[in-house]
Amino acid sequence: MEVYHNLQRIYYKGKVEADRTQERFLTGWLNRVQRKEEYLKDWDKENVGTENKKYSFTQSSLDKMKMYIQN
Repeated sequence: MEVYHNLQRIYYKGKVEADRTQERFLTGWLNRVQRKEEYLKDWDKENVGTENKKYSFTQSSLDKMKMYIQN
């Protein structure tokens, strides 16, 4: 999940770089990702062992991440 949350952060930062009028929303977006990340970490600890978890991303999501990293 850490990778997914980092993808979200990259996406939001890229959105602001592409359109500075969105900058006023960045703090809220990043706070929302952080709160969700903390909630899911706590949920994992309480409900499910993590040793057998697998996460996957669509190729389009990975391509978007690559695009934002390169820019």
